[in-house]
Amino acid sequence: CSLWASTKKMDLAEFPAEVVGYLSDGAATSFAFSPDGRLLAVGCVDGRVVLWEGSDTQAPAVAAELRAGGHAAPVTGVAWARGGRALVTAGADWRVLLWDLAAPALGVAREWHLGAPVASLSVSGGRAVARVVSGAARPVVLDLESGGLAELAGAPAAALVVSAPGEEAFLAIAPAGGRVLRISGDAVTEAGVDVPSAVEQMVMSPDGRVLAVACADHKIRTLSLIHI
Repeated sequence: CSLWASTKKMDLAEFPAEVVGYLSDGAATSFAFSPDGRLLAVGCVDGRVVLWEGSDTQAPAVAAELRAGGHAAPVTGVAWARGGRALVTAGADWRVLLWDLAAPALGVAREWHLGAPVASLSVSGGRAVARVVSGAARPVVLDLESGGLAELAGAPAAALVVSAPGEEAFLAIAPAGGRVLRISGDAVTEAGVDVPSAVEQMVMSPDGRVLAVACADHKIRTLSLIHI
């Protein structure tokens, strides 16, 4: 995985302009910038979580490497929490870990064992929503503060979940027609919007107002979340 940077205004036809550093000597499986944009958390196929200092794109450097008590299988998701003072990671080792980055030892503060490999996770405020890989498994809600765990009521199996920092999470249901629904607390609400094709991937804008969905018909659609 490489970090690209340019010292001049870049024409998209020239992208990537320059490879200035390597972020990992192994394969990166997931990554996320911290809220202030200073750190890039990279989950690796060997279970490592590497924090890269990216404020100087000409000289990226490793700020920390999270290993102690970490994942024993590929990291499948990383998400920042507590305003950048904590990191939540999910792995194919069936675990979700909460790392306290404010602690001197940078250790695991909480651990959840979900009983199946974790496909992805999303964090909204003090809550994390994880999606597990299992035929009948539904997304679960993890409370980062209390350590509680509950199945997301009303959610279908293998649903996709995304959220904007500090905002409510959203759930995309992907049957034949496709549908995007809002999560309220520990349950899925009936408010939503239909999508012409099954939803395969989602990403939310930083302000939580727009959702981009990649569909099975090879089209990317943008949805306004204000009206959902």
